[in-house]
Amino acid sequence: MFVLQIAQAPIMTLEMFNSLSHDEQQTAVLEKGVFLGERKDPPLRMMLYDMETFYVEVFFLSRYNKVAWFAGFTNTEKLEPYLKKIDVATILQEALS
Repeated sequence: MFVLQIAQAPIMTLEMFNSLSHDEQQTAVLEKGVFLGERKDPPLRMMLYDMETFYVEVFFLSRYNKVAWFAGFTNTEKLEPYLKKIDVATILQEALS
């Protein structure tokens, strides 16, 4: 009998992400991250990504359109600025109609 095993990449943890170089963090976010939202606080633009077991906020310098730094976190309180931007009225209207 032949059994095919498919190797899966290990799930990245926040600790693993934090140990990566800036370029490696960028690659990880681009390859594994799921975009969730964006917000602006000039001169910065922040983009939020779900990395399965944690979140990453990517900070861009708007003037240069360049990544300044990455901030990984698990604390859901840091999602608040993004949650405030969600208009639940439209979602409720669709659900109730």
